[in-house]
Amino acid sequence: MKRLTELLNRHLVPPLTVLSENPYLSAIRAGMVSIVPLTIIGGLFMVACFFPVAWSSGRLAPDEIKTPRTLAVQLAQPTNEISKFLSAKISPASRTALERQMASSDVDTAWVNSVVTDFNQLISGRSFYEPGRFTNVPLREVTQQLMDRASGGMDLARLNRL
Repeated sequence: MKRLTELLNRHLVPPLTVLSENPYLSAIRAGMVSIVPLTIIGGLFMVACFFPVAWSSGRLAPDEIKTPRTLAVQLAQPTNEISKFLSAKISPASRTALERQMASSDVDTAWVNSVVTDFNQLISGRSFYEPGRFTNVPLREVTQQLMDRASGGMDLARLNRL
């Protein structure tokens, strides 16, 4: 071990010392060292902003319906199996509000609230993921993972929401 240390000190240390004393490389090193704390702090803020735990209750809020008019058309005239399923599950009050919504060009917030209430009952119920309903619907990877593990509780609510 002593021979190896002597060999390294004789042949490797001198050129590396010259390299480390180079003013340009010293400036780059100093810049990198000074930026490390900022990188760590930025990383902590990223974790805080995008915390890897779902904080939501799994319930929908009315403001999460981004295109209520499109939803109304899909529920009034279902074109795929999932639209047919959801259309069949909305309450009579939502169906009446849907008919008013289809006749109007404005978005009826009462209809959106009614449908969100119906959807939240569906979300908190049993899973409605059946292969026949989603044959032509591309599912995200996170949805596939939840389908594999969701047996109840919050996982099932998240799965139904997706």
